[in-house]
Amino acid sequence: MPIVPTSRPHTSASPSSVPISRPEIQPRARIRRPVPAVLQSVESSSNAIAVTPVEPGKGEYEVGYKKPPKHSQFKKGQSGNRKGRPKGAKGLNTIVRNIYTKKVTVRGASGSERMSKMEAIVHKTVEKSFSGDMRAIDKSLKLYAQCVPDEPIAVAAPVESASTADMDAHDKAILAAYRRTAREEDDE
Repeated sequence: MPIVPTSRPHTSASPSSVPISRPEIQPRARIRRPVPAVLQSVESSSNAIAVTPVEPGKGEYEVGYKKPPKHSQFKKGQSGNRKGRPKGAKGLNTIVRNIYTKKVTVRGASGSERMSKMEAIVHKTVEKSFSGDMRAIDKSLKLYAQCVPDEPIAVAAPVESASTADMDAHDKAILAAYRRTAREEDDE
């Protein structure tokens, strides 16, 4: 075997600087395995579809977009998400629906009555709006407009259209002073 010289020049007689002889590296021989007959029929182009062998008697199964190989498909009766939501588990929408649709007994002026919790809430809101609660009135009107869009809500005429004949002298003086200040602000 030939001795391969090192890249550094030999300057001293130390054991670390002695040239090392190595065997020549031989390339490994490649072994070509035979390709199955099913795969030989596929074109060698880059956009060819690979074909996997299937049971005899059935046609070839093409693997591609939305067609995974048979061995990696879900087995029949086996879940794809084994640790998924268990049977009987409820989502938030179901829980809220169940709570608001439960029946409760409400005592009113006409006696006891059974109704859902949602109905009781609407009754209470309407009752508060009749007692003069402005928030309840606003909520009731919005709820009515949302639930009954076909019927318009009758709104009282604005106060500005009232005639000055119903005012006394003091009210007329206040209105005149207000108009003067409004004109002065517009001029500025």
